[in-house]
Amino acid sequence: MTKADIITEIILETGYDRVDTQKVIETFMKKIRNSLISGENVYLRGFGSFIVKYRAKKLGRNISKNTSIIIPEHNIPAFKPSKSFTDSVKKNVPTDSVKKNVPTDSVKKNVPTDSVKKNVPTDSVKKNVPIKINKK
Repeated sequence: MTKADIITEIILETGYDRVDTQKVIETFMKKIRNSLISGENVYLRGFGSFIVKYRAKKLGRNISKNTSIIIPEHNIPAFKPSKSFTDSVKKNVPTDSVKKNVPTDSVKKNVPTDSVKKNVPTDSVKKNVPIKINKK
């Protein structure tokens, strides 16, 4: 669901004007964003909390260059759903309706998912280079 879909759903449910509804949604998001930027968490009872999480300095890897890099300490915005919200999702959403293990590389690079499942290098798929797959 996109922001436009949310606005349309609110308009259908409440009967308010599109411009006013869009302005309210934009203002709501701006207030949450500004609160988090200033270091203040936002708590919405029964829905969840928009919080600022601290990440400590850590050692990371640049796989393409095979080097270590230091990732500096930083803060990130995060959302923590309330217990009642989490329980509602667990209770009402069937597990088979949610896509599982969809590789993000195949979505981003338009690589066929069947080549990802076979562990075929994505470079050869892009260039249409034939590959030998050893079947055991």
